[in-house]
Amino acid sequence: MQGYRSIMVHVPADDAAGLPVGLAADLAQRFGARLIGIAAGDVALTMSVASYGSASAQVITLQMAELEEMLRAAEARFRGAAGAAGEHTEWRSFTEFPATAVSREARAADLLVMSPRRGAFGSNFISAAEPGDVLMQAGRPVLLVPPGIGHLPAARVLVAWKDRREARRAVQDALPLLARAERVQVLEVCEPEESVADAERRTADVAAYLRGHGARAESAACARREPTAARQIAAAATALGADLIVAGGYGHARLREWIFGGVTRELMVHPACCCLLSH
Repeated sequence: MQGYRSIMVHVPADDAAGLPVGLAADLAQRFGARLIGIAAGDVALTMSVASYGSASAQVITLQMAELEEMLRAAEARFRGAAGAAGEHTEWRSFTEFPATAVSREARAADLLVMSPRRGAFGSNFISAAEPGDVLMQAGRPVLLVPPGIGHLPAARVLVAWKDRREARRAVQDALPLLARAERVQVLEVCEPEESVADAERRTADVAAYLRGHGARAESAACARREPTAARQIAAAATALGADLIVAGGYGHARLREWIFGGVTRELMVHPACCCLLSH
C-alpha cells in the first residue's frame, strides 16, 4: 500500500466530546486523501415504549424525528471540524444500527477512524458504533483515537507483534504510516512458557520486511513483567515515546477476550495512545 486515498471517520450521532474528526482531517490532508464522515443511529426500543400499545407508533415517530435532527447536528459538527479538508469531504448518515452502517460503508475507505469503546448507550438511542463490532465486520483497519488527541504525527510507532494473521494484516495496513515514521520498534511480549530467542527471530524478520518498505525499523522481544501483555505493551510504548501502537485485533476468539481479558480488549477500552488495529 503506497498511501491512504480515502479515510472514513465515525461521528457519533449524539453530542460526544473528543471526536477524532480533526485528526482524521489532518491525516487526509497529509496523504491527499478524501475524507468521509459517517454517522448512524437507531431508536433503542425499550419495554416502556412497547407498553404504550397503540401510542407506541407515535412515540417511535417522534423519536425518529429527534434522531434525524441528531444526525443533521452530527453532520454540522463534522463539517465544522474538517477544516481545510472541507472541499475534499463527503458525508453519509443512516437511521440504522451504527456498527452495521459503518462496517458496510467501510468498503469506500482505506482506513476507519473511531473513538475508543464508550460506556452504556443512552436510554432512547443507539448513537455510536462499537469499535469491536466494526473491527470484526468491516475488513478495514480501525484507528482508535483517545479523547483529546487532535494530531497524529506517528513519529515513533510500536508494533505489538504476535505471529498471527491479524498482526501481519495490521503491519500491512499500517505501512503508509510506518514508512514515514522516524522510528519503528517491532516488539513481541512473551509469556513465561514462550522462548524470547524465538521471538527475537520473528521480530527481526518483521523489522527487515519493514526496512524493505522504507521504514526505520528495529526489533526486540521481552518476557512479560507487567500483569498483562497489554500493560507491557503500553509501558514499552511510553518508553519509546510512541504516539501510535499497531497491533492485530482479536487473535483469540472475541468472546474469550471479553470474558477473560486480552490485549485487544484493553487497547480498546483504555488505549495508551492512538492504536491501529486490524483483524
